[in-house]
Amino acid sequence: MRDNELNVDIFVYNELIDGAIRCRKFDIAWDLFIELSDKGVKPYNYIYIALIRTFSTKGILDKEKKLFSEMEESWYKLNSNTFNDLLGGHLLKKQYVDVEMLLHKMAEIGFHLKDTTWTLLHQSIATRSLSTTFIKFIRKLDPEYVNTTRKLDLVMKRISLLSV
Repeated sequence: MRDNELNVDIFVYNELIDGAIRCRKFDIAWDLFIELSDKGVKPYNYIYIALIRTFSTKGILDKEKKLFSEMEESWYKLNSNTFNDLLGGHLLKKQYVDVEMLLHKMAEIGFHLKDTTWTLLHQSIATRSLSTTFIKFIRKLDPEYVNTTRKLDLVMKRISLLSV
């Protein structure tokens, strides 16, 4: 019977966390997550992903990094969307060292960039926030993407026009 109670608790906590995120009660979601973790129970994979997306969007990078590290350590399945969410948050907060680390991890795993992430990267390169040496590396992340070369060439053209 005790085992069934634990399973119900896991299910209930996951549903409560998910509901709090959907209602934009992020502080409640985080408190529930911590409470569940304190009990030594790991939430479902989708809860990690939802919290990472939330904290990335809100620019709360310390919590986002903690969740990402826990996911990696727990062997949860990381996906391309999670990496793109992480990149978006770090680009918006101008955390370029973390951006580079995430890009390298994405390349190792074989994940691709979403259009929104491309846009943020291009803006960062165009404003000279990111080094243009990133371009060769970024091309490796999505070699099959039809517009990649065209997009990167446009960014390079803008940069050369700005430096004149």
